[in-house]
Amino acid sequence: SLERQLELKVSDCLLDIAAGSGMISIPFSHKVSSVVALDISKELLAPYSDIENITTTVGDANLIEFSPETFSKVVLYFALQHFDEKQCVDLFKKVFEWMVPEGIFFCGDIPDVSRKFDFFNNPERRKVYFEAVKNKKPIIGSWYHKTFLEELGREIGFQSVIVVDQPEVFYNAHYRFDLILKK
Repeated sequence: SLERQLELKVSDCLLDIAAGSGMISIPFSHKVSSVVALDISKELLAPYSDIENITTTVGDANLIEFSPETFSKVVLYFALQHFDEKQCVDLFKKVFEWMVPEGIFFCGDIPDVSRKFDFFNNPERRKVYFEAVKNKKPIIGSWYHKTFLEELGREIGFQSVIVVDQPEVFYNAHYRFDLILKK
């Protein structure tokens, strides 16, 4: 489970990047000291902005800044596809700076470029995909190589970078993976 992967403790300060409707922030707020829920959409953050230990921050993760060594845990779930490779590099560097030593960054539900056609797996889907490519309007966004993210994590200075295959019961496990980076 995500909670186990993050090794959550009561003393943790969690940053939830692209927090959306609170799928992670709300339940984890009961297990940690504090949560910062960051999202570009004020409307998505509004319903849980009054939860005592959650601070909501409306902003673009590409532009936002936090103080160094602020967070012990960081989550980016089902959102890396909204970042191109340059933005991914920049974001991972920022996250590294924002994390305390031995902090954990969980980046989950990443589209796996090597399994792209496990998603676009029939003639209709492939037709839609190639039309989107032709029109420069990606359907899912950025797809990533596991090796790219592993090497990026090491280059930035993470002590441990682990690619995790999603459990087969996850509806999109056939074309996505998770990444756990420890500072």
